[in-house]
Amino acid sequence: MEVGNLKGLRSLDLYDNMLSGELPRNLGKCESLEVPRLQGDSFQGTILLPFEILRGIQVLDLSRNNLLGKFPQYLEGLRLLNLNISFNDFEGMLPGGRVPFKNTSATLLLDNSKLCGSFGSVYKGVLDDGGALLVAIKVFNLLRQGASKSFIARSKALRNIRASNLVKIITACA
Repeated sequence: MEVGNLKGLRSLDLYDNMLSGELPRNLGKCESLEVPRLQGDSFQGTILLPFEILRGIQVLDLSRNNLLGKFPQYLEGLRLLNLNISFNDFEGMLPGGRVPFKNTSATLLLDNSKLCGSFGSVYKGVLDDGGALLVAIKVFNLLRQGASKSFIARSKALRNIRASNLVKIITACA
Protein backbone atom coordinates (compact mmCIF):
# COMPACT_ATOMS: atom_id res chain seq x y z
CA MET A 1 0.00 0.00 0.00
CA GLU A 2 1.25 3.47 -0.84
CA VAL A 3 1.41 6.05 1.92
CA GLY A 4 -0.75 8.44 -0.15
CA ASN A 5 -3.70 6.07 0.16
CA LEU A 6 -3.75 6.45 3.96
CA LYS A 7 -6.21 9.36 4.04
CA GLY A 8 -6.86 9.04 7.81
CA LEU A 9 -3.18 8.85 8.80
CA ARG A 10 -2.52 11.34 11.62
CA SER A 11 1.09 10.53 12.60
CA LEU A 12 3.87 9.12 10.42
CA ASP A 13 7.02 8.06 12.27
CA LEU A 14 9.82 7.32 9.81
CA TYR A 15 12.60 8.94 11.81
CA ASP A 16 16.10 7.49 12.36
CA ASN A 17 15.56 4.56 9.99
CA MET A 18 18.33 5.29 7.46
CA LEU A 19 15.72 5.79 4.72
CA SER A 20 17.06 7.43 1.57
CA GLY A 21 15.86 8.89 -1.70
CA GLU A 22 13.39 11.71 -2.14
CA LEU A 23 10.57 12.39 0.28
CA PRO A 24 7.46 10.46 -0.80
CA ARG A 25 5.59 12.86 -3.10
CA ASN A 26 2.19 11.32 -2.44
CA LEU A 27 2.49 12.15 1.27
CA GLY A 28 0.49 15.27 0.42
CA LYS A 29 -2.57 13.06 -0.12
CA CYS A 30 -2.68 12.10 3.58
CA GLU A 31 -5.39 14.66 4.35
CA SER A 32 -5.46 14.06 8.13
CA LEU A 33 -1.69 14.07 8.68
CA GLU A 34 -0.71 16.16 11.73
CA VAL A 35 2.76 14.92 12.68
CA PRO A 36 5.13 13.66 9.98
CA ARG A 37 8.38 12.73 11.76
CA LEU A 38 10.92 12.40 8.97
CA GLN A 39 14.10 13.44 10.79
CA GLY A 40 17.38 11.56 11.01
CA ASP A 41 17.18 9.68 7.74
CA SER A 42 19.03 10.27 4.49
CA PHE A 43 16.26 11.86 2.44
CA GLN A 44 17.71 13.89 -0.42
CA GLY A 45 16.68 16.56 -2.86
CA THR A 46 14.28 19.43 -2.52
CA ILE A 47 10.97 19.60 -0.68
CA LEU A 48 8.51 18.96 -3.48
CA LEU A 49 5.72 17.79 -1.22
CA PRO A 50 2.51 19.79 -1.29
CA PHE A 51 2.55 20.42 2.47
CA GLU A 52 0.48 23.56 1.85
CA ILE A 53 -2.64 21.43 1.30
CA LEU A 54 -2.08 19.60 4.60
CA ARG A 55 -3.57 22.31 6.79
CA GLY A 56 -3.70 20.02 9.84
CA ILE A 57 0.06 19.61 10.21
CA GLN A 58 1.17 20.66 13.69
CA VAL A 59 4.78 19.45 13.82
CA LEU A 60 7.09 19.18 10.82
CA ASP A 61 10.55 17.76 11.52
CA LEU A 62 12.80 17.32 8.49
CA SER A 63 16.05 17.75 10.43
CA ARG A 64 19.19 15.67 9.95
CA ASN A 65 18.59 14.70 6.32
CA ASN A 66 20.29 15.72 3.08
CA LEU A 67 17.62 18.10 1.83
CA LEU A 68 18.74 21.06 -0.23
CA GLY A 69 17.64 23.85 -2.52
CA LYS A 70 15.41 26.83 -1.99
CA PHE A 71 13.27 26.72 1.11
CA PRO A 72 9.57 26.43 0.16
CA GLN A 73 7.93 29.80 0.79
CA TYR A 74 4.49 28.23 1.32
CA LEU A 75 5.61 26.73 4.64
CA GLU A 76 5.33 30.24 6.10
CA GLY A 77 1.54 29.98 5.83
CA LEU A 78 1.23 26.84 7.94
CA ARG A 79 0.28 27.19 11.62
CA LEU A 80 2.82 24.86 13.19
CA LEU A 81 3.69 24.19 16.80
CA ASN A 82 7.18 23.18 15.73
CA LEU A 83 9.20 23.39 12.50
CA ASN A 84 12.67 21.84 12.48
CA ILE A 85 14.74 21.90 9.30
CA SER A 86 18.12 21.83 11.05
CA PHE A 87 21.17 20.08 9.63
CA ASN A 88 20.23 20.17 5.96
CA ASP A 89 21.51 22.37 3.13
CA PHE A 90 18.68 24.78 2.35
CA GLU A 91 19.48 28.10 0.72
CA GLY A 92 17.96 31.45 -0.13
CA MET A 93 15.69 33.81 1.73
CA LEU A 94 13.51 32.67 4.56
CA PRO A 95 9.83 33.45 4.09
CA GLY A 96 8.23 36.24 6.08
CA GLY A 97 10.97 38.88 5.86
CA ARG A 98 12.33 40.17 9.15
CA VAL A 99 10.26 37.87 11.35
CA PRO A 100 10.15 34.49 9.59
CA PHE A 101 7.62 31.84 10.57
CA LYS A 102 5.46 34.15 12.67
CA ASN A 103 2.69 31.49 12.65
CA THR A 104 5.01 28.87 14.15
CA SER A 105 5.58 28.49 17.90
CA ALA A 106 9.13 27.16 17.56
CA THR A 107 11.46 27.09 14.56
CA LEU A 108 14.85 25.40 14.49
CA LEU A 109 17.13 26.23 11.56
CA LEU A 110 20.51 25.08 12.90
CA ASP A 111 23.34 24.41 10.46
CA ASN A 112 21.75 25.71 7.26
CA SER A 113 24.47 28.23 6.51
CA LYS A 114 23.08 29.23 3.10
CA LEU A 115 19.76 30.48 4.50
CA CYS A 116 19.29 34.24 4.73
CA GLY A 117 17.06 36.05 7.17
CA SER A 118 18.74 35.13 10.40
CA PHE A 119 19.36 37.65 13.19
CA GLY A 120 22.65 36.06 14.15
CA SER A 121 24.68 32.90 14.12
CA VAL A 122 24.28 29.52 15.77
CA TYR A 123 27.30 27.77 17.20
CA LYS A 124 27.74 24.25 18.46
CA GLY A 125 29.40 23.93 21.86
CA VAL A 126 30.20 21.41 24.54
CA LEU A 127 29.58 21.90 28.25
CA ASP A 128 31.87 19.62 30.21
CA ASP A 129 30.61 18.89 33.68
CA GLY A 130 31.85 15.33 33.89
CA GLY A 131 29.74 14.31 30.90
CA ALA A 132 30.03 16.16 27.61
CA LEU A 133 26.75 17.95 26.90
CA LEU A 134 26.30 19.20 23.34
CA VAL A 135 24.61 22.61 23.21
CA ALA A 136 23.51 25.12 20.58
CA ILE A 137 24.41 28.75 21.23
CA LYS A 138 22.53 31.47 19.37
CA VAL A 139 24.33 34.81 19.14
CA PHE A 140 22.00 37.58 18.01
CA ASN A 141 23.28 40.55 16.07
CA LEU A 142 21.43 43.27 17.97
CA LEU A 143 22.41 45.85 15.35
CA ARG A 144 19.94 44.22 12.93
CA GLN A 145 16.46 45.68 13.16
CA GLY A 146 14.06 43.16 14.74
CA ALA A 147 16.75 40.98 16.38
CA SER A 148 15.70 41.85 19.92
CA LYS A 149 12.03 41.20 19.16
CA SER A 150 12.96 37.89 17.51
CA PHE A 151 14.90 36.81 20.59
CA ILE A 152 11.98 37.56 22.91
CA ALA A 153 9.50 35.73 20.64
CA ARG A 154 11.75 32.67 20.35
CA SER A 155 12.35 32.59 24.10
CA LYS A 156 8.62 32.69 24.83
CA ALA A 157 7.97 29.91 22.31
CA LEU A 158 10.78 27.69 23.61
CA ARG A 159 9.60 28.17 27.19
CA ASN A 160 6.32 26.43 26.35
CA ILE A 161 7.72 23.47 24.42
CA ARG A 162 8.49 20.11 25.97
CA ALA A 163 10.49 17.83 23.69
CA SER A 164 13.29 15.36 24.27
CA ASN A 165 15.75 17.22 22.02
CA LEU A 166 15.14 20.64 23.58
CA VAL A 167 16.43 21.82 26.91
CA LYS A 168 15.47 24.78 28.99
CA ILE A 169 17.22 28.04 28.13
CA ILE A 170 20.07 28.35 30.61
CA THR A 171 20.84 32.04 30.31
CA ALA A 172 20.80 35.09 28.12
CA CYS A 173 23.32 37.90 28.17
CA ALA A 174 23.94 41.12 26.28
